[in-house]
Amino acid sequence: MLLQLERQIEARLHTIAKESGHTEEWHVQQALNQYLEDLEDAAIGDEAYQEYLRSGKKSYTMEEVRIACGLDD
Repeated sequence: MLLQLERQIEARLHTIAKESGHTEEWHVQQALNQYLEDLEDAAIGDEAYQEYLRSGKKSYTMEEVRIACGLDD
């Protein structure tokens, strides 16, 4: 895979790699892995929210829960 980076990003990556002792490739893989995990987590969260909306279940505010549990100050 060939990746063309903006000069500023490439310079930052080079500096971080030099300071950390890891290769530029290692940092790119770490960043890409984190980005992909974030996208997957967002998709899971979105699907769960859509399922909640389809269910028609009522949600409660924290204030409603506090009152129902007798925790109102």
